[in-house]
Amino acid sequence: MYRYLIALSLLAACGNDAATTDNDLDSGAHPSHDMHANTYMDDAMAQTAPNPMRDMHQAMNTMMDSMHTYQPTGDADRDFAYLMRKHHQSAVEMAQAEISGGTDSSLVQLARTIVRDQQAEMNLFDATLQRPTASGKSAYGRKAMGMMSAMDKMEGGSVDHMFASMMIPHHKDGVKMANAYLKEGSDAGLMEVARNIVQTQPQEIKQLQQWLKAHR
Repeated sequence: MYRYLIALSLLAACGNDAATTDNDLDSGAHPSHDMHANTYMDDAMAQTAPNPMRDMHQAMNTMMDSMHTYQPTGDADRDFAYLMRKHHQSAVEMAQAEISGGTDSSLVQLARTIVRDQQAEMNLFDATLQRPTASGKSAYGRKAMGMMSAMDKMEGGSVDHMFASMMIPHHKDGVKMANAYLKEGSDAGLMEVARNIVQTQPQEIKQLQQWLKAHR
């Protein structure tokens, strides 16, 4: 009986040693695999982690691509609806990035106003674009496509600084596009949106400029 217990003990010990050896071999067999897996996971997390500055850049780049590849129809109403909808969409996305990552209460409040007002106007643009495609001889679409400013004076010290410095030229371009449309447009609802842009966005530009001046 005593010898039987010793034999069992030896077998158990050998089994544990074998398991340990196998585990040690397994854990040490693929060190590069584990390292690459961790690196991949880190990269994936970095891409999906909240990054308001990256989101602002992406919103602006997407807008530029959409507007520069657009083929104007010659109908000022439709071209204004399409181009300004893309312009508004980027403003909304930039404002949402400010809301999620900004720390200045006045800029966050302005961002909320931009989201509220411009999303409402986008609904009208969408309704216009649902109509049958029209054509015409207006040069508005091509002129508006050439009104986009280069974003070469952005201040990246913080989310707030980037939002303010990007939204200023963005709003200025929007005002130029709206003023040009008012000379050629005919849709009453779109004309009202254009007038609202011309009236309200210069005030927001002034607020943003004053903020940047005070927070150099």
